[in-house]
Amino acid sequence: MIFISCTRDIFRKGWAEGKADVCTEDFLERRGRPRIEEHLPSLRGDIRSIVEPLTQTDPTFRSTRIYAPLSADEVRRKLIQHCKYKDSELPSTRTLRNHTYKTNCPQGD
Repeated sequence: MIFISCTRDIFRKGWAEGKADVCTEDFLERRGRPRIEEHLPSLRGDIRSIVEPLTQTDPTFRSTRIYAPLSADEVRRKLIQHCKYKDSELPSTRTLRNHTYKTNCPQGD
C-alpha cells in the first residue's frame, strides 16, 4: 500500500480546482536559484581565458582529459584581479568547481 503525504494547502488547492474545473499553475520553472550564466553571462569565457593558457594533458597519457594546475580558489582570485569581478558577485569556490566540471572546462586536481 502506498501512502501519499498531503498537507492542508494541497488539499484546498485540489478541492478548489475540482469545484472550478480549472487547473492552477505551479510555476515550477521559476522555483530555485537562477543559473550562474543568467547572472554573469561572460563568466564562462572569462574562466576559459584564465585557464586555457595553462592547460596540459595527463602526464601519464592514460586519459584524454586536459588539466589545468589551478584550483577553483585560484581561478576565483584571478577573476577578481584580472577580470574586475567583485567578490560579492562571484559564486563560491565550490560552485565554480562544479561549474567548470559540468561545462568541461579544464580543471585542477
